[in-house]
Amino acid sequence: MRIDSVLTYLYERQLFNGTVLIGSKSKEVYKKAFGISDSRSGAMLSTTSPFNLASVSKQFYTMMVMMLREQGKLNYDDHVQKYLPIFPYPDITIRQLMNQTSGLPEYFDLVDFHRGLLDTLTNQSLLELLAQMKPSLEFKPGEKWQYCNTNYTTLASVIEKYRVFLLTVFSSFTLQNR
Repeated sequence: MRIDSVLTYLYERQLFNGTVLIGSKSKEVYKKAFGISDSRSGAMLSTTSPFNLASVSKQFYTMMVMMLREQGKLNYDDHVQKYLPIFPYPDITIRQLMNQTSGLPEYFDLVDFHRGLLDTLTNQSLLELLAQMKPSLEFKPGEKWQYCNTNYTTLASVIEKYRVFLLTVFSSFTLQNR
């Protein structure tokens, strides 16, 4: 298969490290892993190796908020404090989190300064750090657009309030890890 020779070529030149799955009509056409999963241990990737989704998850969070709105559980223009009372910014709405116009500071900067390298950061601990430190907003909510991961970690905390509802919805999808 041509894709295999292209990916092997890229991998051998250290231009690709990852897994590939190509499917057609519910059948696997191509599935292969290239490279290592952990640079410290040298463990090789497999087609079942877990990956941190990072920013890819933002589209799923947005869809969950849309589902919650459709069910009347929340509204886009609700203030975040309605769901997260310790959230220290009373004027920020769910819509502003979703469209990156909240003005929140990037949490990486806060964590680097206020936590140790080995500290585990959870959505709850980030929320508590924001409440404790109350860092200044980068701009007035709704005034500008700025990509910021803090928006979606905060949005995840709002979504967690409805985890039982969402688990019920998503359990009907029969997702499989093969």
